[in-house]
Amino acid sequence: MSGYMHKEAADPAPAPQPKVNPYTIHKALAKRESGGEKDPFFRHHAPKKVSSTAYATTGITATQARDFQSRRPEVFGTKGDMPEYLDRYVEQGEKFKHHGRNKGKVPDYDPKYDYGGKGDMGNTPDDREKYRQMSMYMIRDMYNRSGKDINKFLQAWRGLPESEAPGYYRDVRKNLGFAE
Repeated sequence: MSGYMHKEAADPAPAPQPKVNPYTIHKALAKRESGGEKDPFFRHHAPKKVSSTAYATTGITATQARDFQSRRPEVFGTKGDMPEYLDRYVEQGEKFKHHGRNKGKVPDYDPKYDYGGKGDMGNTPDDREKYRQMSMYMIRDMYNRSGKDINKFLQAWRGLPESEAPGYYRDVRKNLGFAE
């Protein structure tokens, strides 16, 4: 036997964790929700058996906006025009529900409120900025309330456990820089 001693293979260093904060989460959600679209202000498509009012860059639904408006109004504050914007956002969501997949079924059908339609909230720079603010306020609040745990945040944001939306969780975590 030679005098050569085998060294134990050292454990590889753990992979560095990506920087996660409300801004990086916003970017990761936007890439997942509307990243392939030239103009991300549209009503998101949903499977045929599902109804959704998800809209724009991060896919906020009318229900999410309404819940925040009623349960967590302090997140947005009462000054400025955010309360009015939230009212208009929820109203647009009601139009989405009325017109979605209802061509030929409702007499006042308007395609701008159907899946893939533009709605009426992303046509001005002010509305787009208000959406970004609303999104950031909601993300920041939910991320903090989830203990800054990305998986808990994603379940709260998506409204589904990972077992029911594994691709969504995988895509957002990948967009944040987590290795799968």
